[in-house]
Amino acid sequence: MNLEFFVKDKRIARKGLEPLVGDTAGYYTFTVEFDREWDGLTKVVVFQNGDQTAQLIYTGQSPLPAQVSGRGDLYVSCHGYRKAGDQVAILRTIRMTRPVRLLGAWPMAGGKPEQYSPSAFEQIVATVDEARQAAKETRTLTEAFRSQWEAGAFNGPAGPKGETGPAGPKGADGTVAFDSLTEAQRESLRGPAGPQGETGPQGETGPQGPAGPQGAAFTYADFTEEQLAALKGEKGDKGDKGDKGDTGATPTLNNTVTSTSTTQAATANAVKTAYDKAAAAMPKTGGTFTGTVKAGSSYETAGTMLLRNSKLVSAEEAPTVNGELVWVYG
Repeated sequence: MNLEFFVKDKRIARKGLEPLVGDTAGYYTFTVEFDREWDGLTKVVVFQNGDQTAQLIYTGQSPLPAQVSGRGDLYVSCHGYRKAGDQVAILRTIRMTRPVRLLGAWPMAGGKPEQYSPSAFEQIVATVDEARQAAKETRTLTEAFRSQWEAGAFNGPAGPKGETGPAGPKGADGTVAFDSLTEAQRESLRGPAGPQGETGPQGETGPQGPAGPQGAAFTYADFTEEQLAALKGEKGDKGDKGDKGDTGATPTLNNTVTSTSTTQAATANAVKTAYDKAAAAMPKTGGTFTGTVKAGSSYETAGTMLLRNSKLVSAEEAPTVNGELVWVYG
């Protein structure tokens, strides 16, 4: 009779719940079905019945060990091993929650069972001994083969020498003019570039050279109209349209108004004057005052939003003019 076990999610259980008859050697076999987590592992099945324990390397359907087939509760667990270098990975099942019951039976002819199943340790030791013996025999054969090879046992007699072939035609003169080579041929003849040397220390600052001759003096009138145009700044944004003025009085002399306008080209001096005036004015985007800034005397009305003159003093004093702010610092 075969006992079927299965392992899933590290839990082991038996298919079927019927009890077995104990003290029966050589009658029961077992198989274990493992899930994919155990693929590639060396699987060891551990049986425990009371104080009796048996371990077997699982290779397929096997007899139930005799030393654990007596009456009692049989617990089964599994270990998985994989060796990687000096590390050994171990996978274990959880202890069974429902053991296999082995009930008592009347004594049978032949007395107590004497069949013995070797433990997993004994099986491993036997396998290791066989491997060691095979390795020893291999080393012996290798040493014998090497000794014979070094002694020349595998060297056969020298064969007859072949005749010397005729000499080939003399090659052309190897002297080639460098100018006759292509750029690719020249590049192949060049050696690899050597490593770049370290940067040397910075030299001391040399003496100051003599002063150069003074440049020619230019006046604004020496520039042409094109040069003056190049010196002019970019055109500013167009200003806002002014408010419409009041309607003037109706002329009383006559109903005809003649307007005469004269257009005259600006001279270089006039352009310079306008340029200097525009450069001296503070732009709408802001700037830095270089002189004293004062508010006009006609804008000193109280309650009006306007720029006020201010000054810093070390002791409290009264303003001397209307619209003036006095700040006392500590």
